[in-house]
Amino acid sequence: MRTTKLALATMTGLALVAGLASCATPGTSTGTKTAAATSKPSPTASGDVLPKSSIRALDVVATFINAGLPETSFKDVSDYQCGENGINECTDWVTTPNIDVVKFTSVREAEYETKGGGGYLKGDIGLVFYKKGTAKDQQGKYIAALDKLWAEKEG
Repeated sequence: MRTTKLALATMTGLALVAGLASCATPGTSTGTKTAAATSKPSPTASGDVLPKSSIRALDVVATFINAGLPETSFKDVSDYQCGENGINECTDWVTTPNIDVVKFTSVREAEYETKGGGGYLKGDIGLVFYKKGTAKDQQGKYIAALDKLWAEKEG
């Protein structure tokens, strides 16, 4: 059963990559992190509500691949990390060799995983760098790609 879910998640991810690749504008770049490209800071009080988005973690990874970031493999670990059987408050968790992408359901969990420069939070989507040791110059490229996807999907 787990192998079937993994195969399905991989096929879904590949389909997303193919779909996004067909929508790409040739010659465009995501750029680097600038003041204009950053989002509001993470919520600071546990009573705050995360803005909900239609974006899934696999959408974000597909965007990274489409943007030419060094993501050659990924694994959907949502069953282990999220939900009833998971250890985190999230709906999606995709891991790659360079970054974890998480769709959070709680402010508390989002703050914990993205605080202190170890990650980045855009709405309910978190990029977790500290677990992978992602280089600072690469972090800006991942952030810019997420910000661009957010602007396209969420306005």
